[in-house]
Amino acid sequence: MGRGNTLLEVSVSKLKGPVEWKAAKSPAYYKRVDFVHGLKVDGMYALAVKQACKFAKEHALKSGPIILEMDTHLHERDPIERIRKLILSHNLASEKELKDIEKEVIKEVDDAITRTKESPM
Repeated sequence: MGRGNTLLEVSVSKLKGPVEWKAAKSPAYYKRVDFVHGLKVDGMYALAVKQACKFAKEHALKSGPIILEMDTHLHERDPIERIRKLILSHNLASEKELKDIEKEVIKEVDDAITRTKESPM
């Protein structure tokens, strides 16, 4: 049976190194609140993020709040390239199919930017 007021909080941490230690008493954000469960996730690995979000949703609906900390470091590795290599290595799609998908996504994003720029808001 689900709880009434459930909360799903996602904290994305981008601070790294000495700055992180100066900015917070403890850089382990997912451990800061003793009464709320927390989970640290490699934010650069899309499949880990997907599983963590699925787990967090189920946990929030059944047991209450949970905090996800997702570490990201874009200068270290590219999550899109990682997934592309995984897809190709498992023969889930060809290089051409991925290029076609990329073209569709770029067009969709460009169209969204155009609509946004034309919007009166």
